[in-house]
Amino acid sequence: AGNKVAILEQVEDAKKAKEESRLVKRDLVRIVTPGTLTDPKALDQKLNNYLVAIYVLKDKYGLASVDLSTGEFAVTELENLPKLWAEIHRLSPKECLFSEGFGDKEMLDQIRVELKAVVDFLPDWRFAFETAKSELLQHFKTLSLDGFGCEHLPAAICAAGALIYYLYETQKQEVKHILSLHTYTISDFMLLDADTQRNLELTTSIRDGSSKGTLLEVIDETVTPMGGRKLHQCILQPLLQPAEINARMNAVDELKNRIGLQEELRERLSKVYDMERLISRISLGSANARDLLALKDSLRLLPGIKEQLQDCESSLLQTLDES
Repeated sequence: AGNKVAILEQVEDAKKAKEESRLVKRDLVRIVTPGTLTDPKALDQKLNNYLVAIYVLKDKYGLASVDLSTGEFAVTELENLPKLWAEIHRLSPKECLFSEGFGDKEMLDQIRVELKAVVDFLPDWRFAFETAKSELLQHFKTLSLDGFGCEHLPAAICAAGALIYYLYETQKQEVKHILSLHTYTISDFMLLDADTQRNLELTTSIRDGSSKGTLLEVIDETVTPMGGRKLHQCILQPLLQPAEINARMNAVDELKNRIGLQEELRERLSKVYDMERLISRISLGSANARDLLALKDSLRLLPGIKEQLQDCESSLLQTLDES
């Protein structure tokens, strides 16, 4: 509904408070926002739930995105406003963070109206380069960001650091399942602007905003939530490099021609639960016994899946076997 919900819990033994004839002490343990949802009942299984932070530094736009429910964390820098808007539209975030000094009211209104996303603000100093970099180094427990490939992207670092701070502030704990930071450039993929995405009805129908009648609905034969989210990402980020395109097509071709292997893999995968979101809930302390059992059952299936991939010839399937 676009609101934030503060969750308070008892922090002491109720018996002690009763003996002293006073109310039981309670404390704020979490703030639930549209971009930090992890409850599976409130999320679409096959869609990411992105929270993004945007910061303008000189002539660059830094964009950081995170899906707290899966642990996916990525950053990029963009050269102009049209490219930034195209990337925001691709991510279709539920919540966007800006610095209090951000002055593009038109963009803020577009995000609220077109994407129906919540817009939040943090103090300008939270996006300051040294502050943001310190947040990232502390979170990942490293001395440098070189290993993540973003050391030369100051605007992206500013956005990412503010995003990590916001997660700590809303979750009131460390977000340990966010283990890495993926740096990418939009030149790695075919850029599809907002109008192109909408008019081609790739993932969203012009008529009612659902996936009915879209390219995604036609080709989505995935049997796991993780596969569904991956397919959604692939459609909105078409590959450009011939080597990567051929590798993907070779893998698809091999599975298409090996009907037996394909059916066996689908049978096994259909029993795999949403491991990304299970791990996230366990890390955040919001999992229940059923979640733990689901993760155990899913992990037991992985050795059999890897074994089935051992004799595959395409490079992508071989990589899966080795991982």
